[in-house]
Amino acid sequence: MAAVLLLFSLALAQEKALRILEAEKLELRQEGGEEVYVLTGNPVRLERDGEAIEAGRATYFRTRKLLFLSEGVRYRDREGRLVEAEELQIDLSDESFDALEVRIEAKDLLLTGPLCQRVAGAILLENGYATPCASCGQEVPDYAFRAREIVLYPGDRVVARGVVVLVQEKPVLELPVLLLFLSERRPRFEVGQDEGGFYLKAALPYVADFGLGFTLLSYYQGRGYGFGFDHYGTGEAKERYFFLHTPPDTFQYRGEYALKRQGFSLSALVERDDTREKLTRFRLEASSPSTPTPQDWRYTLRVEGFWDHDPAT
Repeated sequence: MAAVLLLFSLALAQEKALRILEAEKLELRQEGGEEVYVLTGNPVRLERDGEAIEAGRATYFRTRKLLFLSEGVRYRDREGRLVEAEELQIDLSDESFDALEVRIEAKDLLLTGPLCQRVAGAILLENGYATPCASCGQEVPDYAFRAREIVLYPGDRVVARGVVVLVQEKPVLELPVLLLFLSERRPRFEVGQDEGGFYLKAALPYVADFGLGFTLLSYYQGRGYGFGFDHYGTGEAKERYFFLHTPPDTFQYRGEYALKRQGFSLSALVERDDTREKLTRFRLEASSPSTPTPQDWRYTLRVEGFWDHDPAT
């Protein structure tokens, strides 16, 4: 059995290293011309790019790159968040997942709900419940909230909509939007000194219907003011837009956009960092269909290039 599991792991190594650590039984099937691997154990333990996966049963559909987990699922992602669910399906091609009856342990926050999705790195919980008091050993938590929608972003930023704040499980306040920062990425002020004199920097958070992020403000002694923003979209697509101007004439910006639907996918990237080189690099890619079946043709358009902003080159 160990030899069979080793060969299976080697076969999957080319598919971004889905590695088997422990299993009791492996079954190989052919369903509709697709290889299907069924693993059972007590539990099955898998590893992938720093993510740890446990379940009583794991089914892998190789052509579609789908991993279906059931029976006591425990999934720890690269952000260190632990997701426990009755059932969980991961699309290994884009790292999205869908889960039922979910319990999530993030930094200083416990979240539960009937339905959960991960898209573009953000975890969306519908009709969710959250409390920061899970580790306090309280039978009735002092503070919690229910929300129509809770989105947990990388870096442990939480945006909740349609919120009811609870004190000892009793509703006390309704809010349209609630924003929480659970890690070091929270409102911050910095005062320091460099070779040009002292400086002052501030990162002030905001939340709106179209996204959340930071407004970046700075002052450099004898050099002037700097400004910028770091914005994350909250819609269907993965969006992040960063811009920073540092006096006298240093620019840094990065724009990312990625949208994946059944019929097509679209991604774009524009970035510049004058602290390294005065170039703006860009990439645009569109594909149809997004995830083809074995008998489908897939059409892709890709454009890449750069603009040189340095007059000396």
